[in-house]
Amino acid sequence: MAADNKSDEVFVAIRDSVNLRRDILECSRDIIGSLKKYQNLERLKTEKFNGINQLRSIIRDINRTISKLKGTLPKTKLKIVLPQQKQEKKAKEQEMSDVKEKKSEQPQETKKKLTEVDKLEAELSEIESRLNVLGGN
Repeated sequence: MAADNKSDEVFVAIRDSVNLRRDILECSRDIIGSLKKYQNLERLKTEKFNGINQLRSIIRDINRTISKLKGTLPKTKLKIVLPQQKQEKKAKEQEMSDVKEKKSEQPQETKKKLTEVDKLEAELSEIESRLNVLGGN
């Protein structure tokens, strides 16, 4: 039996076996490094997924809180003006004022400004009188 096993054995000569072993070990090292990177990417992927879920829940809570706040605030006639709308409004007002300057004369502009100032002063005096009434009670 022992003689039969020896006849089945085949020996192959490997040239430069040290370099071949070194190459195999380097490939193994590269594969292990790739596996570590893959595991790290999987961990980052799950962390990202968990972070996104947390962010979504926080945003839902914020939206609920904002809707509750809107429900508790009193209704007013004030409108929200966004910065972009402010710029557009200023540009339109500037165009309108340029057109008015060309068409109108100087004395008419001062009369309009005075009337606006008078209106503002009247409103201011009315507000002050209301404050005095509230402060007196």
